[in-house]
Amino acid sequence: MGAGSSRASLIAVPAVRIAGWSSVWEVWEYLCMTGHDTSDLLERLEALSPEKFVELIRRALARRSSDLEQHHFESRYALAVVSASRARVGFSEQWEVEFVATPSAEDWSGNPLLEQGTCEVCGTEAICEAKSASCAICGSTVALT
Repeated sequence: MGAGSSRASLIAVPAVRIAGWSSVWEVWEYLCMTGHDTSDLLERLEALSPEKFVELIRRALARRSSDLEQHHFESRYALAVVSASRARVGFSEQWEVEFVATPSAEDWSGNPLLEQGTCEVCGTEAICEAKSASCAICGSTVALT
């Protein structure tokens, strides 16, 4: 997040389409489809550390990419961190979007999302827990600091 940013939230784009992949998501989908109370599952997801939550959502989004298959377009889900200075919240032009990159296997530490950079191929702002990662948008290698 940029200097001066003090408010951040995680978003999944589009978030409504992630139910149904891993055992957690399969349970969620079943409960939603059958009208069961999902509060226990929500509590379990909320209890995850931020690092575990991001990893779970990242993996789920990657495995659901076939949901978006279209004839003439390549599409994928992406997880992003959206931040704004508390002094500027409410001004849409002040929000910064950083897409959560996938860490390189040899560089993954499980630390918080502290490393930042820009993909040199597509120009996407990236954030990750590792210094070397794959861009969430184009898949190119991104060096983060």
